[in-house]
Amino acid sequence: MALSRQSPCWIAGRKLSGGFSLVEILVVVGVIAILAAISIPVIANVTRGANESAAESNLDHLNQAVLKYNNSITELTNAVDSGISDEQAVFALLQVRDAAVPGTPFLQADLGANSSASTNVYRARWNGRVFEIITPGTAGTGVNLSNLF
Repeated sequence: MALSRQSPCWIAGRKLSGGFSLVEILVVVGVIAILAAISIPVIANVTRGANESAAESNLDHLNQAVLKYNNSITELTNAVDSGISDEQAVFALLQVRDAAVPGTPFLQADLGANSSASTNVYRARWNGRVFEIITPGTAGTGVNLSNLF
């Protein structure tokens, strides 16, 4: 059966094609590539900013626990256990429950002070008074701040 000019496949004297041309497909692929090139760095910056905010929040939480310890018991300065790192010893002191001291423990008992020397994560180093942040790209060992709380 031959198509006549009255058939639905003919409009205004032109035959309708059944798909997209190669040029149309290349234009769509090009637009998608441009959008991806713009959005991927933006998403990476958002992720980096979120990691930095989480690390700073965790660092503040640790230093608030140190401040509460200093106000309730005595000033926390140096680690006393030589078998573990200073950060881990401070964590252990902050996690002790003492019935005579209100507010203890100052940190949750299930938190682990996972030491890390990786230069890809935010870390906290004990400086003898408070925890200070070690940013990614900086050498040094400290408590991994990315998954504390």
